[in-house]
Amino acid sequence: MKLASWNVNSLKVRLPQVLDLYYVAGSHDFLLHVAVRDVDHLRRLVAERVSSHEAIGHVETSLVFEHQHRPQWPDFSEPDPEPANDKAKPRAKPKPKRAAPRRR
Repeated sequence: MKLASWNVNSLKVRLPQVLDLYYVAGSHDFLLHVAVRDVDHLRRLVAERVSSHEAIGHVETSLVFEHQHRPQWPDFSEPDPEPANDKAKPRAKPKPKRAAPRRR
């Protein structure tokens, strides 16, 4: 993506469907959180509004089926607790059962 010619904030302002826009590290440059009516609305939004921009080279979509949200941040002022030292004792392997002798 040509970042010099791409104003990241303009996308969120121009498209009311964009709820959040993340500039991320890794294999992708941006992550857009959008709200759409249905899959067809998503297809039109991506095809007609997002991927048509000259600075966009590739688009991937994902659907969120379930979302859980933590309402507050963890308290980072306290150090992380030490992990419990509850190493499970290894189980003894069961002794192999001997086959009963065959009667002739």
